[in-house]
Amino acid sequence: MAPIALHVSSEQAVTAPQPTASAAEPTPAITAASTAQPTPSLAASAAQATPSLTATAAQATPSITASAAEPTPAITAASTAQPTPSLAASAAQATPSLTATAAQATPSITAASTAQPTPSLTATAAQPTPSITAPAAQPTPAITAASTAQPTPSFAASAARSAPSLTAPAARSAPSLTASAARSAPSLTASAARSAPSLTASAARSTPSLTASAAQLTPSLTAS
Repeated sequence: MAPIALHVSSEQAVTAPQPTASAAEPTPAITAASTAQPTPSLAASAAQATPSLTATAAQATPSITASAAEPTPAITAASTAQPTPSLAASAAQATPSLTATAAQATPSITAASTAQPTPSLTATAAQPTPSITAPAAQPTPAITAASTAQPTPSFAASAARSAPSLTAPAARSAPSLTASAARSAPSLTASAARSAPSLTASAARSTPSLTASAAQLTPSLTAS
């Protein structure tokens, strides 16, 4: 704040009551000058500066907004639109190459895995068939000769060896059987002689009854 100049005349300085009045008078002037005046000036300067700051901030805000809004399409165009065709082109270029590689490998795999080994497998399957058949055909006569023809003489030899042993007991028992039959022959003859009259009498008694029964059965059998 600028100092206030006080103009005091020589007459006022000599007089005694004047300094009191002059000392009392500058107080409102100082108060008015130091308090009332600078407040509107500060308010005016603050009021003037506020729109300028607001205008500056308002001017800077669109510029920041514009600068922030401007790179978005550029970033969008650079990051999304441009690399997409390049990626699509690289993917499109790689797709036929992969397809061609897969298409080229497919016949080779097919030819290697299906067409070529088929004759070899067929030849391998056809070759062991005679070898399997031949071992099966060869042991058949050997088995037949070993199991049927060879043991037959052994059985015949066993029977020939056992024939004398079986014949000897029969030869030894033949006289004893003949002697037994000779001893029992008279007793059997005597028994037959004793039973002959009784058998004859029984036959004589049963003959008429059997004849009558046969005569009765004959018409019924003839009718039937």
